[in-house]
Amino acid sequence: MNESLTKLRSELFFDARKLVLDKLMESAWTHDGNILVRDLKRVIHRVESAEHICKLRSNANRSYASVTNGSK
Repeated sequence: MNESLTKLRSELFFDARKLVLDKLMESAWTHDGNILVRDLKRVIHRVESAEHICKLRSNANRSYASVTNGSK
């Protein structure tokens, strides 16, 4: 089923799905107009703004860098 989202929420969901495609998040979905993402530690976050997407991306990049640097 395709959920109707406002233009802003649709854009946020697009950005959330981009995090998944970039392998920074495990999954992204919507429920009752809310945008949800599951990070690689399986913690679910509700996306409220573009700033939140940036923060999730930054945190995921930092976590990814610490894992890859630690394995060398």
